[in-house]
Amino acid sequence: MANNLTTWSRFSYTDDRGNARSAGLRTTDTGITVSLGSEVFFEMEYSLANTAKTKVWDRTIHTSDFDYLFILTSQNMNIQLTSNSSGDDKFLVLEVVKNIPFILGSDYSESGGAVDGFNGTARVLGEVWLENLSGSTGLAYLAVGT
Repeated sequence: MANNLTTWSRFSYTDDRGNARSAGLRTTDTGITVSLGSEVFFEMEYSLANTAKTKVWDRTIHTSDFDYLFILTSQNMNIQLTSNSSGDDKFLVLEVVKNIPFILGSDYSESGGAVDGFNGTARVLGEVWLENLSGSTGLAYLAVGT
């Protein structure tokens, strides 16, 4: 049985002339619905001291895959996305900016191949880590749908 998840992709900002603007894929009252593959959805909140690292997702513990991953932090933090294929770990580290959601719609990934070829080895994300280097304690909220 599939569950549906509804999310909104709109934001507001002030342009260089001082005009209030709104942008996004849908109006604020109509969300985007995503069908999840199973009935599993969980939320976690983490408190990370400065220089702390923690694993927030592990496919061998939580479930086999995810269809939606949402992370929101109160401080700038690093996120490490790790994939594994035949024991050959690959990882990517990105900065998550505080109060700006980081969202993935799948755990599918590729590595290797040509830079613009999109022809690497198919992989899945196996672990997601957060690292706080902001200088103070930060909160991280994680929501995952499978």
